[in-house]
Amino acid sequence: VVTMVKPSEVPLGVAIANVKKPMGIILEELEEDDPSAGVMVVQVDPTGNAAIGLDDPTESVLPGDRVLMVNDEPCFPGTFDQVMDLILPADTPTVELTLGRPLDTVEVRF
Repeated sequence: VVTMVKPSEVPLGVAIANVKKPMGIILEELEEDDPSAGVMVVQVDPTGNAAIGLDDPTESVLPGDRVLMVNDEPCFPGTFDQVMDLILPADTPTVELTLGRPLDTVEVRF
């Protein structure tokens, strides 16, 4: 028997990543009818700034992370445009992303 688990049923931990621009990530807006709607990281350039934590390697951004806040501004559940409106005009060289991360996420680095 296979039991499917909806993303909204997966408990999330919180990770904070301080990422230098350009970040090297691809974001995607989740379906509106999904109770866990919002914006998710779908791809991270392994050589980009988001894959390399500035102060600590555990600050990396990972595929599957949900964007909860940008520079202390809440944006969950938000649209792609709302998240980008917080990231792009930020007048600092780095952006602080507060991310929801499934608790069973494992990062493997080569």
